[in-house]
Amino acid sequence: MDQQAEGNPRPRTRTSQFDLESWVAGLAHAIATGIERQTARHGLTVSEFTLLRAFIEKQERTLSQLADAVPIEREGLAHMVRTLVDRGLLHRRGRTSDPRAMLLALTRHGRYLAWRLHTRMQAEHAGLLEGVSDEEMATLSAVVARIVENHTALEQSRLR
Repeated sequence: MDQQAEGNPRPRTRTSQFDLESWVAGLAHAIATGIERQTARHGLTVSEFTLLRAFIEKQERTLSQLADAVPIEREGLAHMVRTLVDRGLLHRRGRTSDPRAMLLALTRHGRYLAWRLHTRMQAEHAGLLEGVSDEEMATLSAVVARIVENHTALEQSRLR
């Protein structure tokens, strides 16, 4: 029988004191809800918006470059690109006979939609950050970076 079942409180550990899972889930939910609300208005999924947004940073990309830039599996990515081409949001420009080397870019409508959604996301995020100081954001950024570094180190040690 465990301590809690016996009526004894669990010993407080650092991980029980700080409920990382709930914090991350709550933050992810707050962000995802806003993105889903905005993208659904335009008949896009969050992944499709993520793909379109990648073209804001770099106007033309090959499928391989796109795969490196967005967290979407390659099979799904190829299907999503075809869907967005069919919807007139992306276009392909062949520069070689190899389809993997074709350049992808936003169409005029795709550029408009990507920027419009990007601007709305920035406004949504500004609302989420209301009352959070620059110092608090710097601390959060440092903490998240450390957690991601720790995750990478743990994953690498598990591969050995």
